[in-house]
Amino acid sequence: MLLLIYDDSCPLCAWYSNQFVRFGFLDGLEKTPFSHLTKEQQAQLDMQRAMNEIPLLDTKDNTVLYGIDALVKVLNRKWKFVEPIAKFPPINFVLKLFYKTISYNRKGIVAAPFNTTGIVCVPDYHTGYKLFFNFVLWVLILIISYLTPKLTLTYAFLGLIIGTTSLILWPVKWLLEFYSQVLIVLMVVTIIWTPLSFLPFAKYLAIIPVTFLCIGLVKRIKYLRQMEKIGWL
Repeated sequence: MLLLIYDDSCPLCAWYSNQFVRFGFLDGLEKTPFSHLTKEQQAQLDMQRAMNEIPLLDTKDNTVLYGIDALVKVLNRKWKFVEPIAKFPPINFVLKLFYKTISYNRKGIVAAPFNTTGIVCVPDYHTGYKLFFNFVLWVLILIISYLTPKLTLTYAFLGLIIGTTSLILWPVKWLLEFYSQVLIVLMVVTIIWTPLSFLPFAKYLAIIPVTFLCIGLVKRIKYLRQMEKIGWL
């Protein structure tokens, strides 16, 4: 029997683990939240690694897979083509880079408040994956906003400032995380505003992205404060 151990304080993790059950890759008993781990289960895991990469415990032989290897194992139960493709070195490299970038930044992507009592599943702060995540967000913002000429130059300049400052101040974790949160909010606002900007009455809809910008920044600041309290920043 396989047991997928997911971070229940992460909405993304909870969502995709539920999808595995919904589409028959796991049954309801083959997943458990991180906060409900027994002492016996904890002893079978590398707990530090488990906080960074989702673990999959095989209860028959007590072996554990982590991260993208765990997800591939689950998907391969129904889709037998997944594992051979995922093990191809160039594809495996890209999958691991994508997975770790998301996993190390998963708390900040949603910035949802979480319970800090009991076992707190918080990934390590990894500067490299943080910088790469910020860079990818910056590129995506520029690509999407290219459809809206009025935003392109503004976002390009803003992105240049944020990216350059992040590189200069990279040892300062708080500032780097703050830039990440700003880029996430800008990404959301860009996605919302780009289609609206083509409407003939677009100027009257500007309040929509501005509202999302304000709400998003307030939410992200609360998240930063919570991460400060637990000593992550």
